[in-house]
Amino acid sequence: MSADRITVAVDSKDPAPAERGVPVTDGVLPTLDARGVGRPESNRRPLEHQMPKNWFLRTPGFRWYAIRELSGLVVGLFTIHLVGAVVAINVGPDAWERWLRIQSHPVTMFLTVVVAVMTVVAAVTWYSVTPKIVRIKRGRKFVGNRWIIGAHYAIAGLVIVVLLWWLGGAR
Repeated sequence: MSADRITVAVDSKDPAPAERGVPVTDGVLPTLDARGVGRPESNRRPLEHQMPKNWFLRTPGFRWYAIRELSGLVVGLFTIHLVGAVVAINVGPDAWERWLRIQSHPVTMFLTVVVAVMTVVAAVTWYSVTPKIVRIKRGRKFVGNRWIIGAHYAIAGLVIVVLLWWLGGAR
């Protein structure tokens, strides 16, 4: 207990704490400072479980959730990196050449591979969660989870084919 704060305690077995000059209002105890001014504090203590910092790694569902969220962060940072490329193009040829030299560095190449892997992880984990979010009713039954996931993969494949065709046709 510090010298500048005094905590007034009430014994629950004491029938008359008010007779001793201890203010009590509905289970709330005042905490008084050296001047006698206080603020109410509850005498109830909430149950607090001590959790290890890596508690989410113990359950596969939480582990995949953490990986999915981390993949979103990695992809977001890479998007900021690509915005840097657009800015370099806007600044001029020297800035663009400098950005290209940075891209040829081994560390940047490794990070690009990590981003590609995390992008696939993000897509796979989000596609596996989609049937829990999207419920399509056909007649009296819902469309199966595999159909919804398969449709997402088919659309992603179609987008990739169209982009490759478009980029290849640009030459």
